[in-house]
Amino acid sequence: MTFDESKISAEKAAETGVQSQPDALTGSAEENKKVFDLLPLLIIERLNKLIESLQAANSAGQIGADAFTNVTGGTVQEQLQSIQKNLEDYRREVKENGAKNVGMTPFDGVNANTVQAALEQLQANLVRYINAVKSAEGAGRVGITPFKGVTSGTVQAALEEIRRQIDDVTAGVIPDYGVTTIKLALQAVTADRLAQDVLDMIEAAEPARSTNELDDYTMETGRFINAGAGWNTFKFRHPFEGVPVLTVTPKEFDGFCEIKSVTAEGFLYCLRQPSLQGGSATKGTVTTATGYIGSDTGTSPSHSKVTYVSGVTLPVITLPTYGTVTTDKKIEMDYIAIEFGGDE
Repeated sequence: MTFDESKISAEKAAETGVQSQPDALTGSAEENKKVFDLLPLLIIERLNKLIESLQAANSAGQIGADAFTNVTGGTVQEQLQSIQKNLEDYRREVKENGAKNVGMTPFDGVNANTVQAALEQLQANLVRYINAVKSAEGAGRVGITPFKGVTSGTVQAALEEIRRQIDDVTAGVIPDYGVTTIKLALQAVTADRLAQDVLDMIEAAEPARSTNELDDYTMETGRFINAGAGWNTFKFRHPFEGVPVLTVTPKEFDGFCEIKSVTAEGFLYCLRQPSLQGGSATKGTVTTATGYIGSDTGTSPSHSKVTYVSGVTLPVITLPTYGTVTTDKKIEMDYIAIEFGGDE
């Protein structure tokens, strides 16, 4: 049954007899009741049929609907089918080329607007990071948390710092604050003993003051590896009280190490290699022409055509100048820093 067949027409309502009754009822109570019962029964009958129509499989095809964006059809059934088709198309696109059709919001390190582009960018970032870590400079890019005895913030700097400490131990260098049995002898440490040691050192220093000799000096030696091209910063393990005298010697290197800005905390250094810079040369040119030369004497000798040089431009040569270039080679360098103290 269609929705139209569930409508109650005027003719059908008139058949119940309700509309044809006079203003004053003339029938018996049973007759009047029968007349008025027919209309509700008609309404119930048509309403039940309408419900059955709504419950039928094809009911959505009878309910009208206005079309909207990307959905066509004039009934609910047609629009549902249109939505289903859109969904199937979307699933097919996502399955075949899905990632490039799914949008996303860019985030730190990725400025792509689709999942496909973001994945490709992430892969490229990952490859760059792996190559950087695998390179000779990789340890210098991996950060660490400083720990006891090591203040550096990268693996490379920490290894160099530990290497310097090992070199110091190997060379027998004892920091000023180090406590050894040689410094304290084999006696117990007491306040009286320390006071007496101070007096002994003052007395021992008197001859030096009277002969203009140095009372003491502080020295630091070690080894480090070039951190890169150009100027680099190197920090002493322990700051000096003043500016020390410094010598830096590269190992197995055909250049030299330039140093500047030496302070009590450290210095700047730059490895340099000799290099010829500039210089150029332009090609020379030869200009030719043709002419005729007589082969004999007389009033009408025969002539032959020849080519001869009519002009020459010499090449221009600019000699290169001697200079230096910096290098990022991982060259080992030994250094010694000495701070002289006392009276001169």
